[in-house]
Amino acid sequence: MKINLLKKASKIHAVKCNKSSDFLEGFASFQILQLIILKLQNVEDEDLSSAEDEIENWRKSEPEVTENEISQIIS
Repeated sequence: MKINLLKKASKIHAVKCNKSSDFLEGFASFQILQLIILKLQNVEDEDLSSAEDEIENWRKSEPEVTENEISQIIS
């Protein structure tokens, strides 16, 4: 389950970087991805709901990433 969340977060980051208008926006996305990775490393599988919520909230923040955009990224 953790690997699936990591893959989703990585795809969100890729789309957000592609949509970014400047370096700082892309770098901010990278920093959020790093925080999510740390959280995933330190959480038990049965406690992943808060990490899932955090990833979903991040996906919906500007620039917003759609589920379609995530699915278009090569698996």
